[in-house]
Amino acid sequence: MVDVSTERSAEVCSEMLQGNRLLAGLPVDERLRLGSELRLIELGMRDQIYDIGATITEVYFPLN
Repeated sequence: MVDVSTERSAEVCSEMLQGNRLLAGLPVDERLRLGSELRLIELGMRDQIYDIGATITEVYFPLN
């Protein structure tokens, strides 16, 4: 997982919000609210992000 530094967080949040059509389609006030909660992470092709039967605590929005 790659955490984004605070210096680049505004730039990265903007990129994330535009890079995913679901996020980009949200109303402006919702995008602003969610923007501060987003983190950019890198996942490999077969990385497991959820365990069967486990509570989902995070949601992933792919950029590409």
